[in-house]
Amino acid sequence: MIHNPSVKPNRASPRFPKVYALACACCSLPLSTEEGFDVPLIGAVGPKCAAKFAAFADALAWIDGRPASGTSNQDQLRLGSRVVIALRNMGVEVTANADGALQAKRLTRKPAAVAKSYKKRRAEFERDLQAAVEAFGPDFGTVRAAAA
Repeated sequence: MIHNPSVKPNRASPRFPKVYALACACCSLPLSTEEGFDVPLIGAVGPKCAAKFAAFADALAWIDGRPASGTSNQDQLRLGSRVVIALRNMGVEVTANADGALQAKRLTRKPAAVAKSYKKRRAEFERDLQAAVEAFGPDFGTVRAAAA
Protein backbone atom coordinates (compact mmCIF):
# COMPACT_ATOMS: atom_id res chain seq x y z
CA MET A 1 0.00 0.00 0.00
CA ILE A 2 1.32 3.40 -0.95
CA HIS A 3 1.03 6.08 1.67
CA ASN A 4 0.26 9.56 0.41
CA PRO A 5 1.28 12.07 3.03
CA SER A 6 -1.34 14.68 3.59
CA VAL A 7 -0.48 18.29 3.05
CA LYS A 8 -0.98 20.34 6.17
CA PRO A 9 -3.43 23.17 5.63
CA ASN A 10 -2.06 26.68 5.89
CA ARG A 11 -2.83 27.72 9.46
CA ALA A 12 -1.79 31.35 9.06
CA SER A 13 -4.37 33.80 10.16
CA PRO A 14 -6.49 35.18 7.33
CA ARG A 15 -6.38 38.52 9.14
CA PHE A 16 -3.17 39.39 7.29
CA PRO A 17 -3.29 40.00 3.54
CA LYS A 18 -0.97 37.97 1.37
CA VAL A 19 1.87 39.82 -0.34
CA TYR A 20 4.84 38.98 -2.53
CA ALA A 21 7.97 38.26 -0.47
CA LEU A 22 11.16 36.30 -0.86
CA ALA A 23 12.00 35.94 2.84
CA CYS A 24 10.30 36.25 6.21
CA ALA A 25 10.88 39.60 7.94
CA CYS A 26 10.84 37.85 11.31
CA CYS A 27 13.12 34.84 10.93
CA SER A 28 14.73 35.59 7.53
CA LEU A 29 13.87 32.13 6.18
CA PRO A 30 13.19 32.04 2.44
CA LEU A 31 9.53 31.71 1.49
CA SER A 32 9.27 28.87 -1.03
CA THR A 33 5.96 30.14 -2.37
CA GLU A 34 7.28 33.72 -2.62
CA GLU A 35 4.17 34.73 -0.73
CA GLY A 36 4.01 36.07 2.81
CA PHE A 37 1.52 37.66 5.16
CA ASP A 38 1.69 41.42 5.63
CA VAL A 39 1.87 42.12 9.39
CA PRO A 40 1.35 45.82 10.19
CA LEU A 41 4.64 47.68 10.69
CA ILE A 42 6.68 44.43 10.49
CA GLY A 43 6.28 43.47 6.84
CA ALA A 44 5.89 40.16 5.07
CA VAL A 45 6.28 37.09 7.27
CA GLY A 46 5.88 33.39 6.67
CA PRO A 47 2.83 31.37 7.74
CA LYS A 48 4.35 30.14 11.02
CA CYS A 49 5.48 33.61 12.05
CA ALA A 50 2.14 35.18 11.04
CA ALA A 51 0.39 33.16 13.74
CA LYS A 52 2.84 34.51 16.33
CA PHE A 53 2.02 38.13 15.47
CA ALA A 54 -1.73 37.94 16.06
CA ALA A 55 -1.51 39.65 19.48
CA PHE A 56 0.86 42.28 18.09
CA ALA A 57 -1.63 43.17 15.35
CA ASP A 58 -4.47 43.12 17.89
CA ALA A 59 -2.56 45.58 20.10
CA LEU A 60 -1.95 47.94 17.20
CA ALA A 61 -5.65 47.82 16.31
CA TRP A 62 -6.66 48.19 19.97
CA ILE A 63 -4.66 51.37 20.59
CA ASP A 64 -5.44 52.97 17.23
CA GLY A 65 -7.74 55.91 17.97
CA ARG A 66 -7.92 55.18 21.71
CA PRO A 67 -7.81 58.31 23.88
CA ALA A 68 -4.50 58.76 25.69
CA SER A 69 -6.35 59.47 28.95
CA GLY A 70 -9.89 58.20 28.45
CA THR A 71 -10.65 57.15 32.01
CA SER A 72 -10.11 58.24 35.58
CA ASN A 73 -9.87 54.63 36.81
CA GLN A 74 -6.23 54.14 37.83
CA ASP A 75 -6.28 50.37 37.22
CA GLN A 76 -7.52 50.86 33.66
CA LEU A 77 -4.93 53.59 33.02
CA ARG A 78 -2.17 51.31 34.31
CA LEU A 79 -3.27 48.38 32.15
CA GLY A 80 -3.59 50.51 29.01
CA SER A 81 -0.21 52.12 29.72
CA ARG A 82 1.44 48.70 30.02
CA VAL A 83 0.35 47.85 26.46
CA VAL A 84 1.58 51.19 25.10
CA ILE A 85 4.88 50.95 26.99
CA ALA A 86 5.41 47.37 25.77
CA LEU A 87 4.91 48.51 22.17
CA ARG A 88 7.33 51.40 22.68
CA ASN A 89 9.92 49.10 24.27
CA MET A 90 9.69 46.79 21.27
CA GLY A 91 10.40 49.69 18.93
CA VAL A 92 6.97 50.97 17.88
CA GLU A 93 6.50 54.73 17.93
CA VAL A 94 3.19 55.40 19.71
CA THR A 95 2.09 59.03 19.79
CA ALA A 96 -1.05 61.01 20.49
CA ASN A 97 -2.46 63.18 17.70
CA ALA A 98 -3.95 66.67 18.16
CA ASP A 99 -7.24 65.17 19.42
CA GLY A 100 -5.41 63.12 22.06
CA ALA A 101 -5.97 59.79 20.26
CA LEU A 102 -3.15 57.25 20.23
CA GLN A 103 -1.56 56.10 16.99
CA ALA A 104 1.15 53.56 16.18
CA LYS A 105 3.04 55.47 13.53
CA ARG A 106 6.22 53.64 12.61
CA LEU A 107 9.04 51.47 13.86
CA THR A 108 12.01 53.06 15.58
CA ARG A 109 14.12 49.95 14.96
CA LYS A 110 14.52 47.51 12.09
CA PRO A 111 11.56 45.12 11.64
CA ALA A 112 13.75 42.09 12.43
CA ALA A 113 14.84 43.68 15.74
CA VAL A 114 11.21 44.45 16.65
CA ALA A 115 10.20 40.89 15.78
CA LYS A 116 13.03 39.49 17.93
CA SER A 117 12.04 41.74 20.83
CA TYR A 118 8.39 40.70 20.42
CA LYS A 119 9.29 37.01 20.48
CA LYS A 120 11.10 37.48 23.81
CA ARG A 121 8.16 39.31 25.40
CA ARG A 122 5.28 37.60 23.65
CA ALA A 123 3.70 35.79 26.63
CA GLU A 124 3.88 38.86 28.88
CA PHE A 125 2.62 41.09 26.09
CA GLU A 126 -0.37 38.84 25.35
CA ARG A 127 -1.25 38.74 29.06
CA ASP A 128 -1.12 42.55 29.38
CA LEU A 129 -3.20 43.02 26.23
CA GLN A 130 -5.83 40.55 27.43
CA ALA A 131 -6.05 42.29 30.83
CA ALA A 132 -6.42 45.70 29.16
CA VAL A 133 -9.11 44.45 26.78
CA GLU A 134 -11.03 42.92 29.70
CA ALA A 135 -10.75 46.15 31.72
CA PHE A 136 -11.63 48.58 28.91
CA GLY A 137 -13.60 46.40 26.55
CA PRO A 138 -12.42 45.82 22.99
CA ASP A 139 -13.83 49.05 21.57
CA PHE A 140 -13.76 51.48 24.51
CA GLY A 141 -12.94 54.96 23.25
CA THR A 142 -11.88 53.89 19.79
CA VAL A 143 -12.87 55.15 16.40
CA ARG A 144 -14.67 51.82 15.91
CA ALA A 145 -16.85 52.46 18.96
CA ALA A 146 -17.69 56.01 17.88
CA ALA A 147 -18.76 54.77 14.44
CA ALA A 148 -21.02 52.07 15.87
